[in-house]
Amino acid sequence: MPHHFPAVELQALRPALLALQSGIDGYAVVGLGKNISLVWMRTSGRIWAIGVDQRDLQFMFEVFPLAIESFEAVQARIAAWEPPVLPADAPETFRQLMSMRPEPLERPTDFQPWPLSAWRVEVLRRAEYIIENSNPGPTFGDTPNAQAAARPGDVPAAASASCEVAVALLFTEDTGKRLLIGSDWMPLNMIVTEDAHVIDDYVALCERVPAHDYAVTLPVTA
Repeated sequence: MPHHFPAVELQALRPALLALQSGIDGYAVVGLGKNISLVWMRTSGRIWAIGVDQRDLQFMFEVFPLAIESFEAVQARIAAWEPPVLPADAPETFRQLMSMRPEPLERPTDFQPWPLSAWRVEVLRRAEYIIENSNPGPTFGDTPNAQAAARPGDVPAAASASCEVAVALLFTEDTGKRLLIGSDWMPLNMIVTEDAHVIDDYVALCERVPAHDYAVTLPVTA
């Protein structure tokens, strides 16, 4: 039987999620193609950052929940940043990399028009799992793990560990038009798409929770 880690939910406060249910008038994608790192959303005078967080669960098993913060919260977090405490034997190049202060943020101004006129928001959750000592090919090292996803409750018996993760937001217009913002399988990268086939494949492995239902599980303040 796999070891089930506690679920890793959306990294957000309740007002942040509820703000995305209406009033969005623009969004800005940071990055291109498969290298998207952040999405800015503009709503009723406020700007929100949607990005990817990281949780290391065990050796070679990490998950990337979606995170939503206000622009002001991101600014405050960067201003309060301190370098992590590293082991004394950490390589110098790694120590230098981890000691680099994040760049201050500028308020984004180049927003695209929001493509939906009226919409509902759903939080997408999936169960991610690893199968240890798999054999995916000759370039994966001596003891590779395969990481995949399934709908919550459908983790295969061969999995050695699993965790339910809130990975995406799905915006659906009354006409059926959709926009997906979610975590990609490439660490810390995002998917932002209106492509129906890509969305169908992504959603197939997830459970869908209406945002107003999910929001009651989130804290109101930090």
